[in-house]
Amino acid sequence: MHSLLFFVGHYGYPAIFLILAIESLGVPSPSEFSLLLAGYLVDKHQLAFWPVVLAAAAGSTAGAGVAYWVGLKGGRPFLDRYGRYLSLPPPRLEAVERWFGRHGWKVVYVGRVVSGIRLYVSYPAGAFGMNLPSFIIPTVAGALTWPLLAVPAGMYLGDNWRLFLGWAQALGWLSAVVVLLVAAVLLCLHKRSRKIFG
Repeated sequence: MHSLLFFVGHYGYPAIFLILAIESLGVPSPSEFSLLLAGYLVDKHQLAFWPVVLAAAAGSTAGAGVAYWVGLKGGRPFLDRYGRYLSLPPPRLEAVERWFGRHGWKVVYVGRVVSGIRLYVSYPAGAFGMNLPSFIIPTVAGALTWPLLAVPAGMYLGDNWRLFLGWAQALGWLSAVVVLLVAAVLLCLHKRSRKIFG
């Protein structure tokens, strides 16, 4: 964890771009940790909020674009042959194909936001023949949504980001993020009510 903090702190925006791009190619990458760390560093005025968000979104989109192109060129045979290495064994691949058939671009958007799905959602989008506009628009939207959730969470946590990582490992990332977001909203409402009512 200290090495990741050093990497993100020392190399800044290019490090964030690289980590998110690698994850979008299907390689497990500590994007959650990285964006929380980036939020922490924004809180400490070592990084700036919007450059972090844009670097993360650009990296995620770039990696997703390469994965989409590979899937498009390889088609379904590519997934049948290599899907197991992309967390897409045959049963999951069949389920993903059904999801794409029913929901199309919504799967791509949700896949850019939800931990784990980001690893593999772009390959089937290309392999199942999704056209480029239907892929790229929700990809960019989701690639922006994820850091817009995670970076403020890291800012809100401040020096407590290490404690949150323990929650995430115990509860799972989705549950921990939901708890954190609810807490942040309640805190904002509390501060606003104090301003209004004194």
